[in-house]
Amino acid sequence: MTTTANPPIGVLAVPLHSSNYLARAYREGGQLAEAIPVCEETLEWCNGVLGNEHALTRKVRDNLTMTREIANSRNHHPSGSCKARRAAGYLLTGQLQPARGLGRRRGSAAR
Repeated sequence: MTTTANPPIGVLAVPLHSSNYLARAYREGGQLAEAIPVCEETLEWCNGVLGNEHALTRKVRDNLTMTREIANSRNHHPSGSCKARRAAGYLLTGQLQPARGLGRRRGSAAR
């Protein structure tokens, strides 16, 4: 019976770095639904292999936190920001729509 030694932590850290970069690329590309599971799985691996306080584990945890915060803030509209909604409106109508709240004076009610 042959036993294989566990690979050194450095060998395992390379794919973990890559997974973190992949999740970050998904997030920066607006693909939050893809980014979150990659972050979660990478964090699980980092905790198990590197430990809770390792620098990479903290980076992955921060990446996951940021990605979830962005997802929660965009939860009201799947395309994301107000800018994205205005751009989508322009593509549909051919006219640039003013941002909500512009043109109204502060304290005046819409009639």
